Amino acid sequence: MDFRDLYRKEDWLAIWIGFLLLISTSFFPAFPKFHIWDFELFTPYETTKLLNGILVFVIMLILFTLSIRLQSENIKRFVISFSSLFVLALLAQYLAAFTLSKSYGFGYAFWGLFIGLFISNVRC
Repeated sequence: MDFRDLYRKEDWLAIWIGFLLLISTSFFPAFPKFHIWDFELFTPYETTKLLNGILVFVIMLILFTLSIRLQSENIKRFVISFSSLFVLALLAQYLAAFTLSKSYGFGYAFWGLFIGLFISNVRC
């Protein structure tokens, strides 16, 4: 086994990034949760929570972009894909905070799956 395998192979990069994420959890800000909302679409959102969400996005983007760079993959395509996926995950959490979603037990996992299936099956 070559020493370069420890930072160039995808499996090892997943282990190193997971290790870094486990260590840095004490430094990570809490990921923001949306307030439960009714039929008012945009409820006031605390600025500190919004900044925490942006900080989590930036930290994860830096870590994952570093691994993409070490694999010599296309960084621009990755940044666009990761940003889109992050926004879709926020949308799923936002929809899960709706009162009707909560009353019927539709959490963020349901909405994430629904959004993903909708995108993969509806073609423009």
